Amino acid sequence: MKYLLRMESVLALLVLLSIGLLVGGPLLLRTHLLIAPDSGFVTAPRADEGAGGNSLSEALPGTPFGWRCELRDATAYPFCGYEILLEPQRLHGLDLSRYERLRLRLSYQGGARSLRLFLRNFDPSYSRIDDPISTKFNQVEFSPDAGEVTLEVAMRDFYVANWWMSAYNIAPQLGHPQFDNVVSIELQTGTVPVLGEHRFQLHSIELQGQHVSTERLYLILVVAWLSLTIGWIIHRVLGLKRELSMRRQRETELMQVNAVLDARDKQLEKRAQTDPLTGALNRLGLEEGIRAALEDRRGTGAPLSLILLDLDHFKRINDLRGHAEGDRVLSALTRLVQNNTRETDRLARWGGEEFVLLCPNSGKHQALGLAEKLRELIAGHAFDVELPVTASFGVATLRADQTLEQLFADADAALYRAKHAGRNRVEVADS
Repeated sequence: MKYLLRMESVLALLVLLSIGLLVGGPLLLRTHLLIAPDSGFVTAPRADEGAGGNSLSEALPGTPFGWRCELRDATAYPFCGYEILLEPQRLHGLDLSRYERLRLRLSYQGGARSLRLFLRNFDPSYSRIDDPISTKFNQVEFSPDAGEVTLEVAMRDFYVANWWMSAYNIAPQLGHPQFDNVVSIELQTGTVPVLGEHRFQLHSIELQGQHVSTERLYLILVVAWLSLTIGWIIHRVLGLKRELSMRRQRETELMQVNAVLDARDKQLEKRAQTDPLTGALNRLGLEEGIRAALEDRRGTGAPLSLILLDLDHFKRINDLRGHAEGDRVLSALTRLVQNNTRETDRLARWGGEEFVLLCPNSGKHQALGLAEKLRELIAGHAFDVELPVTASFGVATLRADQTLEQLFADADAALYRAKHAGRNRVEVADS
């Protein structure tokens, strides 16, 4: 119940977070880049002398981002402009691909019909280090008004200059705008030249966009929820499979316990857990012990061993000293074993003079050592019957691939070998 409440709380939190991202995500993810006279970028006036012209372009003294130019008719397409270098070597510029809009503020004096704004991108696919003009000219052309000029344009409205594609024989697949490595921004006079003087004062260029696009944000949310749903389904399926497997395992173990104990002794009492004569466990008591030991083994992988012990020549004690003396020997044997074993070890009377010692968390070597210790204690104990009292032992340890019935059979076989090898000895079941 607590687990379900925790899961519901987490789910509610994720739902609120998703709603918050859907509503406010685009605003929270907004980013902008401001290029202004105090931004520290290197600038350079540009004119058409490299194209055979003699136009003049020069920076205005004491006026950052201010310049004047004079267009002259020495060439058919005279131009002049001003370049802001975002990276002096023109190799590693700025990634402007996440920006969506551009806003330009400019003061202009002159008669130009249009001005051109270039975002020049460097890419080894078409650019050369030794040729600055080989950078891609992403351009937008606009008509200025005398005085203050404000241009707001979407980045998708830029296009690649046709003269640049023709000059460098650019393949059509490379003819789309590209802004992943913009190395400079250039403002020039327009394609239709107006001769004479032009004065410019660039106030700022601001780019606006998002760290993650709205479409990508929505895609991330969809993928996240889909992954969460699939993960939850897998978790529940695996959990149900584990629960079903554990139930089947418990049912199998219970059936094994009942089958072994029913086959061993049909005569023992079904309710009381102790043998009324000796005080050792009876069938029900041993059944509880086996269940607890199997549960511990299932949870921790602890080993489980079984010791069968049988008094040697016990019939002779009954015949020569009487059954009352024989009963006292059985009771004394029970106390001796219980006083020299752990609280977790379970001693049960299996029938007559035969006993079972269940040893949880004990491997083969521990069980063998305990059996040898008990054998010596019994052989050296004074039972006051004026007859030697010894016992034979069979030791077996439960293997991973073994049933309880096989465990008891192994212990029985080991006890049988101990009896036929001379008694008063310990034998261990074959691995």
